[in-house]
Amino acid sequence: MAKLFKTIDLNVKHKSKQCRGRSATTLIYFVIIGMASIASESFAVSKDIEFNSDILDLKDRGNIDLSSFSRAGYITPGKYELIININNNELSGTYRVDYIVPKDDPKASEPCISPILVKQFALRPEWLKKVNLER
Repeated sequence: MAKLFKTIDLNVKHKSKQCRGRSATTLIYFVIIGMASIASESFAVSKDIEFNSDILDLKDRGNIDLSSFSRAGYITPGKYELIININNNELSGTYRVDYIVPKDDPKASEPCISPILVKQFALRPEWLKKVNLER
């Protein structure tokens, strides 16, 4: 496992205590782990969503397939012109991103990003190796 954080010489002062060095780094680890566990709980409970078609002004509601809206975060497969933000930095212009149906889950969609766009993300080499560029 790669070491994500280096030990820093950090003074954290509180009214009654002072943390230095490793204990401050340990504190940072616990904060990050706590935040990650809270975030993962919201994604782990992927409940289906039921779309209420009563809000639509249609005569033939029964023949409309709304099942694709039953998953949180689902994006209909297709080609989209998007504005890309990375770490609160917006790339100039819009970029075409194709959303495709993955082979292992026909009810899902995933972005297919071009290698040219991936280069603009300025990923570290160790993370760039993990990017799947086969599609």
